[in-house]
Formats: sequence, structure tokens, C-alpha cells
Amino acid sequence: MIELPLRIALDRLTAAAQAIIPATAIGFSRSVDGNRTSILYVYGHGVGGFDVAADETAEALRPETDRIQQAPRAVLEAHRGRAAEAFLLDVQTKGLVSLRLAGIEPATRFWVGLAQADPLTLDQLRQFEELADEAGRVVLVNAQTERLFGHARSELLGQPVEMLLTLQ
Repeated sequence: MIELPLRIALDRLTAAAQAIIPATAIGFSRSVDGNRTSILYVYGHGVGGFDVAADETAEALRPETDRIQQAPRAVLEAHRGRAAEAFLLDVQTKGLVSLRLAGIEPATRFWVGLAQADPLTLDQLRQFEELADEAGRVVLVNAQTERLFGHARSELLGQPVEMLLTLQ
């Protein structure tokens, strides 16, 4: 499963996505050993995730796909039996946009479930690319924090910031 970014970072990403276009959910998808995809999502009621077979992942959520992807609701409806598509449809997603995060391995995509059916405009696509860059920094910070302090994320969760300073 994808490591969970800090809640404040997720809140900022959600607010930034909402400023570009109304969103039902945001998330990340990451390749796991080439055969599985780990999907993390954030929506109005919380955070969750799925680990699914790579071939059971919508094209717009496949981490290895290089270019920006947009998928209309019909693509999600065609695969309602899959976990990610069912979730997105259940939260009233009308479309999906995603972009692979540059420089992050294993391959990782940032995605936004759209609350409207219209494709993104060129200006919205540019803003989405900027948001994806910010999302990439959020993912990198988590991994770097673990390396920097020499502790697993699970050991650091819930600890006061002062604890990090004493670990150095």
C-alpha cells in the first residue's frame, strides 16, 4: 500500500484540486512489483485504499502511463465491477484526470475524480500539471522523512515534532 502522506498535505492537495475544478476525490496510484497497483484515495469522508491486480486498473490510474490521462464516466461505468471504478462511481465521479509523477520510483500517478463531465480546459490542464508537481513533492517528503530520521513511518506517526528533533 502507498505510504499515507500527512493529513495536512492531503488537505492542501484537496483544496488546490477543488480550486481548479470541483472534485469528488483525489489520490495516488503506485506500481507494486509490476503485477499489482496500490491506490490511495481521499474524499469527503476520509482516506482509504485498494491493492489490485495491475490488469484490473483503469488506464487513467495505471502508474506506468506517461502522459496526462482523462477518462469520462463511461470508461468507469464499463468496469464498475473493479474496486477503484466502483468507488469513483459511488462518490459521483463524472470523469477522471491523472498524471504520472516525474522522478518518483516506483511509478506513481496523481489523480483527481471530477465532479463534472466536461473535459478540462487547457488552462485547467496546466494548473493540474502544477498540482501534480506539488503532489510529487508530498510523496517524496514522506520517503525522505523515513530515510532522514531512520525510522519507519509507522513509528513516527502521532509523535510530536519535537521527537523528530531528538532523533537526529
